[in-house]
Amino acid sequence: MKRLPVFLILFCPVFFASLYAQAKTVSGFLGLSVGYYDIFPEDDGQTLHFRAEYRPDKSIFIKQIKPWAGLNLTADGAMWGGGGFLVDLQLTDHVYVTPSLGAGLYGRGHNNADLFYPIIFRSQFELGYQFDSGSRLAFSFSHMSNCGLGDDNPGVEMLNLYYHIPIERLLPFKKT
Repeated sequence: MKRLPVFLILFCPVFFASLYAQAKTVSGFLGLSVGYYDIFPEDDGQTLHFRAEYRPDKSIFIKQIKPWAGLNLTADGAMWGGGGFLVDLQLTDHVYVTPSLGAGLYGRGHNNADLFYPIIFRSQFELGYQFDSGSRLAFSFSHMSNCGLGDDNPGVEMLNLYYHIPIERLLPFKKT
């Protein structure tokens, strides 16, 4: 837990500086989320869960595949930072689904849900509504586990409520 403040001090300025530098040419979303970590009671690790994610609106490899990076924190100190790929699929003018996969580094903190390895993978399914302003409100279901890399592979599931804010709305200049 002592490493968390150092990580945040180093991560946050780099994260927001990269947003600022890219926002002149690249749009995307800053996603903020709150939810419930380890939703199944037999695991005994239930707690509040918070996320911040950056999702640039820039495709890589294939037109619809986009990167994302994020930081997850629980109320009892578990932390995961990582990134991966997602696909935004518009179902209607306002309704969308976003499946995503990623990998990152995990620290257990004081949480009872031990994931038995520092490298943890996350899969997520998100269903949301995009407002005319471009902001999004969504629900997500996520699973995190070590995918068999550790001695045991218990995994945790999370339910989250997201609010995604278009990057250009956060900065004082217009996109060029």
